[in-house]
Amino acid sequence: MPHKKVNQDKLLNYTIKLITKLTSKKSSLALVDCILEELIKLPMIELCRLYEVHHEHGGTINSLMDINHLLFKEVMEKPWQAKDSSEPPSILAHCIVEAKPIAAPIEHSDSIQLAYPIIPTSKGLVRLLIIETNNEDLSHILLQTESFQALCNLFELFDLLERDQLTGFFNQHLLEESLIFFSDLAVQFTQQANRNGNKAWLTILEIEGIKQLKKEHGFLYYDDAVLVISYIIKCCFRSSDLLFRYQDGCFISLLVCDNEKEVECALHRLQKDLQKNWPSILPNDNFHVAFTSLDNEKPATLAIEQLYTALRHLKENQLNETLNFQKLQINNIQTDQSSIEGNIELF
Repeated sequence: MPHKKVNQDKLLNYTIKLITKLTSKKSSLALVDCILEELIKLPMIELCRLYEVHHEHGGTINSLMDINHLLFKEVMEKPWQAKDSSEPPSILAHCIVEAKPIAAPIEHSDSIQLAYPIIPTSKGLVRLLIIETNNEDLSHILLQTESFQALCNLFELFDLLERDQLTGFFNQHLLEESLIFFSDLAVQFTQQANRNGNKAWLTILEIEGIKQLKKEHGFLYYDDAVLVISYIIKCCFRSSDLLFRYQDGCFISLLVCDNEKEVECALHRLQKDLQKNWPSILPNDNFHVAFTSLDNEKPATLAIEQLYTALRHLKENQLNETLNFQKLQINNIQTDQSSIEGNIELF
């Protein structure tokens, strides 16, 4: 059955409204949420997802790179599925190699899957938009409008403002300025996905000796070590976890978990992966891990200060464990109380 002809006036009106909504967003995550929310409202679109594409060795992604070294990280999905994301569909790799929209049939369905690449003109992350649609022609027309060129431009702008250019992680400035906003978003997205998790946690991984590597061997060795470590982190954490490169040897993540046991499990998994795949250009697996809880009343600077307090305790006492700042705080209070009680003179 032939599809109905597109009403150009309605398409133009939709494009203008969508561009207005997109340009009102203040962060890349809010932008992703907006575009997927608007797409899923359309009757011909049944599901949409957005992926970030990272390369194992960093750098710009192009068709000459081996697709086996690409990491596809699902940022968001609407409507949310009550299960963990499955392996990314094979259509993604073909879309990257050919650098153009690709359609593929969905087994046992009349709908099709359409992959649309969002490729920056200069530096920035490659992203892939996947939609499942019952009207391929109309969806193609929609994805060729000016609103999607505006989307590409906005992503590129946000990447320059928000991202560490070497690793693709969010940068220090964004962490300090927008932590509480991102924390609220992360909890909201997790709840929409029907996943367990109602509390935000901030974790830190500090690598000792990495600054010395830069002094002794130069920037190339240093960059290689940072890229290896960042790739291990990307592979270890869930797509819903937000990753930040805070300083030279410090990586911070924002997790949403129900309790500290789940946070400890995630960090234990990270420690095992680091020990297994530790970069040979670093002298030893000398790193420290700590975490703290987050809430709306706690400023970003205080949360980060708590992480560094926990790190100092680990290093001063030469401890090789995962430390929760809240437990350290309780232990210190108990120690202080015991000291006070021991110093009380009755006469």
